[in-house]
Amino acid sequence: MPNTHIQGAAHVAHQLSIAISSKPILTPRGNIGVTISQGVACVSHQTDFEETKLLSLADKALYQAKSLGRDRFELATLKPCIVKEQA
Repeated sequence: MPNTHIQGAAHVAHQLSIAISSKPILTPRGNIGVTISQGVACVSHQTDFEETKLLSLADKALYQAKSLGRDRFELATLKPCIVKEQA
């Protein structure tokens, strides 16, 4: 999500969790509840930054979330996260 700071991305992750957990999958044997674990990462606009590093940061945060329980998200710890101001 371009021009989204980590707090905004965390908000979206939280909203996704709510939306998914509120819609069980209907089966002939009954409803199945669904939850998600998410890893959230943010980087500033850098010309020399590799996209694979961003994916790696998010993946590491995802596995941290999975190890801590279900239905949660964790934020990657890359610092600093500079938000480009919009005009």
